[in-house]
Amino acid sequence: MLRRNFYTDMAIKNKKEILQTPKGTRDILPHDFLYWKAVENKAEEIARAYAFKPIRTPHFEKIELFTESLGATSDVVERQMYGFKTRGGDALVLRPEGTVPAMRAYYEHGMHTWPQPVMLHYTGSFSATKIPSAAGTASSGSSDSKSSVRNRERRMRISSGRSR
Repeated sequence: MLRRNFYTDMAIKNKKEILQTPKGTRDILPHDFLYWKAVENKAEEIARAYAFKPIRTPHFEKIELFTESLGATSDVVERQMYGFKTRGGDALVLRPEGTVPAMRAYYEHGMHTWPQPVMLHYTGSFSATKIPSAAGTASSGSSDSKSSVRNRERRMRISSGRSR
């Protein structure tokens, strides 16, 4: 006889939920995959045409990387990151964006000593929660488009090796 406990009760109760993607995510099914791949290929083609080189960083990073670079009280750090501790006690987060990990790799691997500018491009999964805005719609933390454009321009300057 199967001994029931909290975990088996939860599994039985939420079986329907277990078989669904987590909120805010989706599966890319075969009939959609070709479209996604075409967009990725075009973006990579454009990046190569402008001499950007690809970089891949881990899906998780040390939390200090984000608290030191974005500020411990920033919206990203306080409300948008998914964090966890390893068995050894290290505090890690799923990367909420790509610029900070790319800059970590830039310095860790001595790219600052390479001929400048070092121009990098990246794609990948990013894990950040959305912050509800005052109007009740979800935003990524930036409420006005000027701020969003400024942040994008700042990331481009950092990625291309130019100073802020």
